[in-house]
Amino acid sequence: MPVPTFVLFFGAELTIMAVLDALGLSAPFRISSIPQGAKMRPGIYTIIEDVISVDTGTSRHYREAINARYEASPRFRRMLRQLNWFWAIPALLVGAAVTALVWVQRIEQTTSYGIGWGVPPAWAIIWVVITTLYVQRCLRKEKEEWDKDPDV
Repeated sequence: MPVPTFVLFFGAELTIMAVLDALGLSAPFRISSIPQGAKMRPGIYTIIEDVISVDTGTSRHYREAINARYEASPRFRRMLRQLNWFWAIPALLVGAAVTALVWVQRIEQTTSYGIGWGVPPAWAIIWVVITTLYVQRCLRKEKEEWDKDPDV
């Protein structure tokens, strides 16, 4: 059950942050580089910011760069909001469905184990591929817009 539980938690976190962002509410406490009282951002923003800044060792430089881009680009903000929902809702559905299959259905233990450990990563791989293609398309369109009109 560790993987479906993680997927449920991930979906819940993204959903909560997306709702707070959509309502225009302020951060109730510091969330990564978003200070307490600042306008909320989609949860996917925080995940991207933290993972890339830590994994690439760019820390503050990357955080400042992604913040500048988020502030400057309506298309970038829209893309992150859409990605947030694209990951949040299916994460809740996949996590709940796998949990139900594993605990509620009368399935052989080995099959249940395979479902619990196999379905969430398979779903995530598919979502990563779709996300990559979508982000590449959005960033290409953003670049085209900026090339035409730098004030956009």
